[in-house]
Amino acid sequence: MAGCRSHNDCPNDQACVNGQCHNPCTTPKFPCGTNAQCRVSEHRAVCLCPDGYQGEPSQICKQYECLRDDDCESNKYCSEDKVCRNPCLEAGACGSKAQCRVIHRHAQCSCPPGYYGNPLFECKQGKLYSTQNLVAKYLFWICYKSKKLLDLAIMSMLCSRLFVLNIVRITVTDTTHIGWTWRQSWL
Repeated sequence: MAGCRSHNDCPNDQACVNGQCHNPCTTPKFPCGTNAQCRVSEHRAVCLCPDGYQGEPSQICKQYECLRDDDCESNKYCSEDKVCRNPCLEAGACGSKAQCRVIHRHAQCSCPPGYYGNPLFECKQGKLYSTQNLVAKYLFWICYKSKKLLDLAIMSMLCSRLFVLNIVRITVTDTTHIGWTWRQSWL
């Protein structure tokens, strides 16, 4: 076990406890209630009621049968076998190292901060330096630097390439003004 000073010194599935990285779900005082499952998310224990159960997972999860989605808690759906299921707990809901949250009873996957990739397959640590990103930055530089040199039609065509790449939102109002907004996921 590696030594640590803060949670950031440990992998995301461990927490810094008394200078050591530990799984917060395996502490002597189990953080979850009866019948609950414990998962680790960003260094914290998260208690969940398993499929077919509902309740307050920090206290108790009770077995339950459903007939429709509205019979289940808002983060679960009613499956064909009449069991309320959390879509994030299903096998293959998200890729490796991805985060999952339930939106309208469906799994929504995303890469955590400092990671990139397709969250349905795998999130990798580091900053994205794809060919698409480099081309977009080059086009952005050309658009920005040449806004006074190019006529509106050429500038609009060139800069619209950035919009097609879905990297930035470009607004060209006249030959003296270009507005842009970087997509947060590319920063």
